[in-house]
Amino acid sequence: MSGKIVQVLDPTTADGSSPAATVTYASDAAKATSTIRVGVIGYGYWGPNIVRNFHGLENCQLVAVCDKSPAALKRAQKVYPGLILTTEFADILTSPDIDAVAVVTPVWTHFDLAKAALENGKHVFVEKPFTSTPQQARSSSSWPSGKI
Repeated sequence: MSGKIVQVLDPTTADGSSPAATVTYASDAAKATSTIRVGVIGYGYWGPNIVRNFHGLENCQLVAVCDKSPAALKRAQKVYPGLILTTEFADILTSPDIDAVAVVTPVWTHFDLAKAALENGKHVFVEKPFTSTPQQARSSSSWPSGKI
């Protein structure tokens, strides 16, 4: 079996028959390790679009969705049943299983959530506008670079 990595993706196939597996050749192993694990904070107006787009990216694994609304999380669960769902944004910001955070919340929350994500070592995607005041924009210039 030299040169192959076998990954069992699902214990059953879609029709319920024997286990489904894919074969990845060693040269593709580096691609597999470059997958970015994403958590999305906010599943209101724009959230479902951002979640759908991250879910569709090849080197992206959508891990979790956070929203204060249980109804919003219920909608996300119907479309993406395997996701971790939470009402606490700290669950996403502090998770060691998440590399990047998408902030898709009301504008007045963007600055604080993005800053907290960076302080927790996450890469950050923020819906515009990034800040709600000029003072916030000026203070963000001292934040860690390369992750936002």
